[in-house]
Amino acid sequence: MPIEGQEKSIEAGFSCGSLRLASIVGGICLGLSYPPYGFSVLAWVALVPLFLCVKSCDSRSAFSSAWLFYVACFLVAFYWPMTHVRTDTAVISGLAWVAFTMLLAVPIGLSRRFVDRFPTLSGPWLAGAMIILLELVLRIGPVQMPWVTLANTQSSLSAIVSVTSVVGSEGVLVAIVLTNVLIASSIRTRSFRRFVTGIAGALIPFVLVALGTVNQVGDPVGRLRVAFLQPGISATSWSDVHDEHRVDSLLMYSTEMLDSLDQLPDLLIWPETALPVTRLDSSGSYLSMLKNWTAKRSVALLSGIIFEVPAESGEKVVYENGAILIVPDGSIQQVSKNHLVPFAEYVPFSNLLTSLNFLAVPAGGVSGYSPSKDPSVLTFRDTALGVMICFESSFSNYGSALTAAGSQIIVVMTQNGWWRGVAASEQHVQIARFRAVEQGRTIVQVSVDGTSGIVGPDGSVFLQMERSVRQGLVYDAPLYDTETVYYRIGSTLFSLSLGIWILLVGLYGFAKSRNVTLPSV
Repeated sequence: MPIEGQEKSIEAGFSCGSLRLASIVGGICLGLSYPPYGFSVLAWVALVPLFLCVKSCDSRSAFSSAWLFYVACFLVAFYWPMTHVRTDTAVISGLAWVAFTMLLAVPIGLSRRFVDRFPTLSGPWLAGAMIILLELVLRIGPVQMPWVTLANTQSSLSAIVSVTSVVGSEGVLVAIVLTNVLIASSIRTRSFRRFVTGIAGALIPFVLVALGTVNQVGDPVGRLRVAFLQPGISATSWSDVHDEHRVDSLLMYSTEMLDSLDQLPDLLIWPETALPVTRLDSSGSYLSMLKNWTAKRSVALLSGIIFEVPAESGEKVVYENGAILIVPDGSIQQVSKNHLVPFAEYVPFSNLLTSLNFLAVPAGGVSGYSPSKDPSVLTFRDTALGVMICFESSFSNYGSALTAAGSQIIVVMTQNGWWRGVAASEQHVQIARFRAVEQGRTIVQVSVDGTSGIVGPDGSVFLQMERSVRQGLVYDAPLYDTETVYYRIGSTLFSLSLGIWILLVGLYGFAKSRNVTLPSV
């Protein structure tokens, strides 16, 4: 049994300056773990410097180190919002980018502040809980941005993606944070207990891989022959949402594609905002043209569209980013986007403070959208089609909502061409892997000029198109009604594990305050 003082602390060897440098390196490593780089294993150790900062630095230094950590990460993986083809959007994105990196640093600085107030609390474990809580807020809070969740660092690693059918991306998030906390705890002092702690942390990824071997896909209940068109039109040309000439181009490309096929598809899919601003209660000429075209071709059309919602007298016109299904018999179904992109499609808290609307960026004349409250599900030939529009595919809970509404296949419509480089497009395709595995559904992702493709319910990506090319593909998409473990339990396991984590942190602090002998964490 070790005597008092036998566990020699090495925290004195970690100055705040050295930890700040280590945090920058850790941030770079975390950035490299996201697509398109795919060094996923780095995420399992990248956060260690942050947890050491909570123990060794004051709150201000801990926060600044964490902020530099996220700045370094974002410069590597999420630089692309500032490369938008519209200068005004790029500037607003840059301001939001700085604010968001500061928000992500709050759990580290705040944890240190709590430890100053309640010294018996374990700083690294408290910081881990607060990081997970913040990620939960980013999924369901007023500023929703789950795109940057730590779980997405594993989207390139098939062995980890597979486990999301059981624990969801939330379970992967908890595992990453837990591993980093355990490794940080093993570094802080020299002892056999710390060695065991480090080994335990290192084993967590392997436990996830073992769980991921459970195959829950099952057999398809049918197939739907789908064709999807990536028009390859530049973002500059695409940005005018009032231009009806684009419809003529899309019809020409689609006609050429269908004429080249031996067997016609059941459904043709166009990308996000393919159809210009439209009021369905008006007699728009191009809608009549589309109805005639689908009837002549005997092919249903699913397309992105911007709806102009009739406004009450004296009120501002409302727009919705949506999708429309036109079937050969002339009937039309419509759905609208539920989760809007902060600043790009709405300004957070602008309903409370209207002066914030100056931050809204007009995109071809539309400076904001109104969200829908109902899951976007359309019915075609007894098949339920779930629709995710762009950013929505980053929400695991929305995937479950579509499955609960009966979806047998999920279509992701997106633009993606707004940003230069490959990062945004590649991240979007990889994010879709999580949703496909979590729900056990095939995902068809259709973009304007990259990247489009098919994601199987096992997470495999195939028939992927290159960026900035015009191309059409046809695929006999399998339909599923499988209920995965994740779909059945949803976020229950995540909520339970987070609750237990917070409870143990509190009990540990309380026990130490009562001078109960416990291992140091």
